[in-house]
Amino acid sequence: MTKKETTTAVSQEQTNPYFDLIAALSSMENVGANRINPAFKARYVSLDALLDAVKPVLQAHNLALVQVLETEEGKVGVSTSLLHTSGHLFAFGKLMVKADGLTAQQVGGCLTYIRRQSIQTACGISVDLDLDGNDSAPKPQAPQPYLGDIKYEQAAIALLISKTWLKPGQTLTDLTYDGRAIIKDQAFIQAVRNAVK
Repeated sequence: MTKKETTTAVSQEQTNPYFDLIAALSSMENVGANRINPAFKARYVSLDALLDAVKPVLQAHNLALVQVLETEEGKVGVSTSLLHTSGHLFAFGKLMVKADGLTAQQVGGCLTYIRRQSIQTACGISVDLDLDGNDSAPKPQAPQPYLGDIKYEQAAIALLISKTWLKPGQTLTDLTYDGRAIIKDQAFIQAVRNAVK
């Protein structure tokens, strides 16, 4: 390959929308939750913090985030795409929710939630545990071995914090699915009983 051919090949690679998309997604970092929904005690990342995290990475790779409002038969939602400077559009689909019976403020809240979820999905980002919009989910209860016994529950929480399964201020209801499996393990239960003695 001549020097001119090499320069042309490198130039084409740098402006190729697929190369830029791969580079951008590879450069994305997970974003920590920065808010708590008091109604559900759920941690989530705010839309502005999420946008602050992804926009510079996308821009550095010739991409822009495009979200368009969608409505259809009593539903409202957002379609999410990444637009490359070449004009190529990477569409990531749309996410819709039922809007019948919702106030304007509730629709706005749904759209903000949908935008966050769509951005996280399109950019391959994990945000701690995001249950902010899951108002239909039953509130989790403390796992059975500790239910109703505050001294065992406090000992379990202390042990989980020491092992970094929980952060200070969290409770057993904040555990992930994997964490819930661990605390039902007989060895863990015995360690909690030993700590209480």
